[in-house]
Amino acid sequence: METHRSLVFMVKWQNTQLDWLLTEFRLLVNESIRIALREDIRSRARLTRTAYQDLSHRHVVYKPYITSAFEVALGLLKAHRRRLKRRKKSSVPYMRKVMLKAENQSYRFDRETGCLRIPIRGTEGVQLQLALSEWHRSFLSDAAWGLGSLTVIPGKIVLVVRREAPQTFLPEAAIALDTNEDSMDGVVASGNYMPGASLPFGGVRRIQGTRFWRRRRLARNKRHDRRVMKRLLGQEGRRERNRVRQRTPSIFETTRWVRTRSPGRDCPRGPDASRCRRTVPSDESSTIVLAPQRDSSSDRVQGRPRGGTDHQGQSCMD
Repeated sequence: METHRSLVFMVKWQNTQLDWLLTEFRLLVNESIRIALREDIRSRARLTRTAYQDLSHRHVVYKPYITSAFEVALGLLKAHRRRLKRRKKSSVPYMRKVMLKAENQSYRFDRETGCLRIPIRGTEGVQLQLALSEWHRSFLSDAAWGLGSLTVIPGKIVLVVRREAPQTFLPEAAIALDTNEDSMDGVVASGNYMPGASLPFGGVRRIQGTRFWRRRRLARNKRHDRRVMKRLLGQEGRRERNRVRQRTPSIFETTRWVRTRSPGRDCPRGPDASRCRRTVPSDESSTIVLAPQRDSSSDRVQGRPRGGTDHQGQSCMD
């Protein structure tokens, strides 16, 4: 798999030979479209066997441009046939704007100076000087980026560079977690080793159930005094949050201990890892993606506890 980038150069020229070449390439594309429609040709190899010899005798241009014209013509025909297959209105393709598309073996380009030579016919050619910016040089100075196709239109030149895509991150293990009201259950899969784990939440469900009934009773008793009711409900909410936060650090520490002690723990990141354009330390662990929580049932503690708990000291009955 390859990664492509398009380098655009704004160029103005006063060269009749280059203008003639762009017009001749447009004529090659239109003739190739008519031949491919008449013979019902869909592949470039078959179109080359059918039309290359005739077009080569009638058009005195650099011969690799003929196969490039075949590629452009088949691309236009593919979109035309797709629209007809979907029962949409479509006319026969016809290229009106002049252009030139050349493969990487049809031109010469100096990465250091930006000198571009475009062949016309035989030994004739046109040389253009492209202005290289720092962004252009960041790609051209890297040998990993190879030269691709060249597209020339009036006032603009597009040079495509390509390289092999970096390898994707291959994990050594997978962690699946499921959060419940009383605990977090999970499994670590690494090769033939698949241990299960369960992490209790330390009575968080009981705390939520207790505070739910206390807030409901306070709201019912103080419904005629909104100022006092608001103050008491806020106090109960802060107590609930403080008690839940008190049990949270122990859960995180246990999760980290299970992850570091398991044989399939997270692998260190490579040098190409990035997150939001910031540098990532090599010893930082990978991000764990948690499974979505289950749909809330009718007996969750926020709506209606399973057991009637009047104070925090009592246990909740399932």
